[in-house]
Amino acid sequence: MVQINQLALPVQVGAWKDKAVTITLPSLGIGKEMPAKLFLVNADGKVAGVIDFLLVAPKAADSKAQAANNGSVAQAETTK
Repeated sequence: MVQINQLALPVQVGAWKDKAVTITLPSLGIGKEMPAKLFLVNADGKVAGVIDFLLVAPKAADSKAQAANNGSVAQAETTK
């Protein structure tokens, strides 16, 4: 789940690495950078970790590709 301000949204995890995770968000219309949190949840529903990241508006060329995929892709990286 991703939290942007007071809005919580489901996400799909595309790739998971030791220090990075790539997620697909539902289609969003954002015009500026926004702080967000990715909540990592275990199978039993307990929060296993939280990653703070900055959600940025896609570039014009990326917007067309994301519209074709019907979603927004974000990558969060942590040094924890």
